[in-house]
Amino acid sequence: MNLGLEHGINRLSPYSADWPGLFTTEAENILSVCGNCIIAIEHVGSTSIPHMEAKPIVDMVAGVASLNDAEKMIKGMESIGYDYPGDIGIPDDRIFVSDYESTSRQAYPFARGCIFCQSGAGHAFRCHFTRHRTSIS
Repeated sequence: MNLGLEHGINRLSPYSADWPGLFTTEAENILSVCGNCIIAIEHVGSTSIPHMEAKPIVDMVAGVASLNDAEKMIKGMESIGYDYPGDIGIPDDRIFVSDYESTSRQAYPFARGCIFCQSGAGHAFRCHFTRHRTSIS
């Protein structure tokens, strides 16, 4: 299984049946250090779609009550290998990345009621391609 991308590099990898398990393990790790801040955590992005080539990074969305909770997560996330660049210039968007130089996992805290959550974009993306496999051929 090939997981991770060097900074500035984009590529797709064949689907790996390991990706859902990696998400589950990572979600448990995150919840163990930040569970008091997180309402829910979901696997989103291309690695969440069975049998699809994907950018080999496990993307996760962590639902929080407010973006202030993202700041409360920093110490816990750093303890399990994540960096926090903070506000990356996109409204209502924050990100935690595992190893900036060769990222294999990303967690995005989103506040309840933000545009991303209201639109259901991440969930809709995963559901569409899971239901319509011909779209990924």
